[in-house]
Amino acid sequence: MKSGNNEKMVQTIYTDRAAKDDLKTRRFQRMPGTGAPKGVRRKKSKSESRTLKNSQRKQRRLLRIQTFAVLGVTIAVLGYFFVHMFSKPARQSEVYSAKSGLAMPEDAPPATEVSQFPSPKAEEALALVKQALAVREPENVVKYFRPGTASPQTVVEFLGGLETSEGPMDSLHWLSNIRTGAFPIEGVAVKFKGMERPSSRLALLTPDTSGKWQIDFDAFARTVTPSWTELLENQAQVGLVRVFVEKDFYYNGPFRDEKEWRCYAIASPELKETLRAYCKIGSRQAAAIASILSKEVKFARATLEIRRVEGAESRQFEISKVLAKDWVLGPVPFEEGFK
Repeated sequence: MKSGNNEKMVQTIYTDRAAKDDLKTRRFQRMPGTGAPKGVRRKKSKSESRTLKNSQRKQRRLLRIQTFAVLGVTIAVLGYFFVHMFSKPARQSEVYSAKSGLAMPEDAPPATEVSQFPSPKAEEALALVKQALAVREPENVVKYFRPGTASPQTVVEFLGGLETSEGPMDSLHWLSNIRTGAFPIEGVAVKFKGMERPSSRLALLTPDTSGKWQIDFDAFARTVTPSWTELLENQAQVGLVRVFVEKDFYYNGPFRDEKEWRCYAIASPELKETLRAYCKIGSRQAAAIASILSKEVKFARATLEIRRVEGAESRQFEISKVLAKDWVLGPVPFEEGFK
């Protein structure tokens, strides 16, 4: 119902009440005996008593109708917003909260690119991930994982330590296709019971040249090179990081000029604090991140190369490269598509 109709209804309700109050007052003023001495009561006829009761009964009925009408309008409006806010398909891609590690829905459209290989069905993707997490022999790693920068032994050791670091696995949730703009990715959210609170990881599946779908291990492990400790303790000047990115407005030190720099908050479940990263306005990096973030997507995953800048605070970095729109590295840096 439009707001104008609501206002009209409320106005009508108040107008009707005022008219009835005025009518009651004028009826009372015309009644014989209104000016009778104090303490002297005028006897009402049966017809007058019956008329008064009927009038009161009608007023109560009208008041109930008006109350239910207003309540119905309120419920309808709330229902409208509820449906439009929470009826997005559960299969849409998800991002993870950098602070809690829990999955939350992303207001992003599904991927538009079409793979030359058929995507795995939900049950196939879930079975693949479940089998992959149970791997404990290095020779079986390549059946399920694309190791990337890690050795098969490193993959096995990481998988074996998950229950200690994040608790038993709780559930798997198929996310279907996740947009990247470069190549197809199928997502499965892996939820753990956690040691202190629940946590999640993202198994991102991509096909190889033969069409075999595998989990990208670096994306699943959220690999950072070098480690966060080395980067934050100023032991390394350049690093490759898999982070969540969103717009921010903290300008200070060498990044104080808002006309020269764009500011972003970057975060990771491995970090307790949020970092700030900057890129120059008009740069290829600024254009790439603007493509990742939009009115619909204000919080997204990205793989970045960041570097130290002289005079910056310990948690301030410059974005030197935008390597991927997600946590899976493609054959060329994502920023290459921008001028």
